[in-house]
Amino acid sequence: MFSHLGKTLIQELEAPQVLTKPGTGWISGVLGLFLAMAGLVAVICLRYPQLLTAPELRAVIDLGLFRIFLHGLLITGFLLATMSLILRQNKFLGLTAVTLILIAVSLGGSKTT
Repeated sequence: MFSHLGKTLIQELEAPQVLTKPGTGWISGVLGLFLAMAGLVAVICLRYPQLLTAPELRAVIDLGLFRIFLHGLLITGFLLATMSLILRQNKFLGLTAVTLILIAVSLGGSKTT
């Protein structure tokens, strides 16, 4: 099952140039997917800092500012994925991005401890 989903995602990312023009939802889908993946990784790093971050880095980063940035990242990714869902005939990029963002939010989003 997951191999089919992976193949579909790769086919969408390698879409022909005709399908990747501005206005087709491909660009917003790819950007939304990228932001969704980055947001999910950031939420997991916030949730398990001892395993996934360096102590030296934790001492330097302002968590309040990082959480604001992460919140904006998740919102922007969601908006781009929604735009892709509206514009694109094949909804796979947008649905994947929205799913990853919903997973990140269900793990606590920018308020995770």
